[in-house]
Amino acid sequence: MIDINVSYGTWPFHSTGFQHLSELEDHLKTCGINTALVSHIGAVWNPDVDGYNQAVINACSDRPGLIPIPILNPAWPAPFNDYHKSEAFPGVRLYPSYHGYLLNDPVMDTLVEYVLERGLVLFIQMRLEDERMQHPLARVEAVDIEDILALHVRFPRLQIVCLNAYLPEVRRIAAQSNRIGFDTAFCEWFFTMECMLDVLPPENIYLGTHSPFLYTQAGILKVTQSRVADPIKAQITTGNAVRLLGPSGAHS
Repeated sequence: MIDINVSYGTWPFHSTGFQHLSELEDHLKTCGINTALVSHIGAVWNPDVDGYNQAVINACSDRPGLIPIPILNPAWPAPFNDYHKSEAFPGVRLYPSYHGYLLNDPVMDTLVEYVLERGLVLFIQMRLEDERMQHPLARVEAVDIEDILALHVRFPRLQIVCLNAYLPEVRRIAAQSNRIGFDTAFCEWFFTMECMLDVLPPENIYLGTHSPFLYTQAGILKVTQSRVADPIKAQITTGNAVRLLGPSGAHS
């Protein structure tokens, strides 16, 4: 299986349970995840993300099952290095709410140009925590749905995947576009997968566990123990991500 939503590093408000990347890698493999897209959560609270991107790139360099996904901050004076000149990363991740910009800000134009020129996927982190679990002195609003839709309209060739969207948010976005992808991490409902498939084509759904913030195995069972057909389960847990990764490769 391939997990498109994994984080590495320390979180200031609680332990993630893994001190070293090797421990997280072993945990994922034990759960049946052989490939994971990983970003460094240290970059969430620091506008200068480059050091954290380099750290996760270096840490994953000898771990073929872990694919680093750089975090970009277009609001920073030096918004991004061209990591993709020397490495084949399938995409970049954005944390607009944490880095203090909106998806309709002018700073996004240069970033989108960068992404489109390199054929990358744009992963938009809608939230990191359930709002009820946030520290009372560090409350961060989710990314606005209308901003995502407006970005999609402005740049229709841009491949967008939303991470940690709630099911009502998925429904609202899917009602206006059938080309935006979603991971499964924060979609929780009765018969979650069936509800997602009611509004999305199977090819727009990706396994995402949001490890280590959420329980990895629970995120997997949400898909594998659902009542949808086995070929669709395989598509969501592996096939769609293989297509998304392209030449970066994946070990399912």
